[in-house]
Amino acid sequence: LGKYTDMYIFAKEFPDRYYQMGMAEQLLFGAASGLAAEGFMPFATTYAVFASRRAYDFIHQTIAEEDRNVKIVCALPGCGADLTVFMPASRLPARQARAAIRAARRG
Repeated sequence: LGKYTDMYIFAKEFPDRYYQMGMAEQLLFGAASGLAAEGFMPFATTYAVFASRRAYDFIHQTIAEEDRNVKIVCALPGCGADLTVFMPASRLPARQARAAIRAARRG
């Protein structure tokens, strides 16, 4: 997803600090949580629909509940779950993603 979230720019500049997790958001957020537990400040990026739905349990259980310093950056908030429907005029997917992530926050 580095190409589509523009992370390839970071990867080119800092290849030793960039980890490509592929299309495995649960793994992405679990690894980010582990890096944060070791004192790093990871930035995890994917499409909004996958962060807020596919990986929600991992965000809630390993990042929010453990109060880990992970920066979650989401791209394409108007994209539907099947990635074939892009709804720039519709704000519903973005609102759903924001509501889910807000619910995971501690305190």
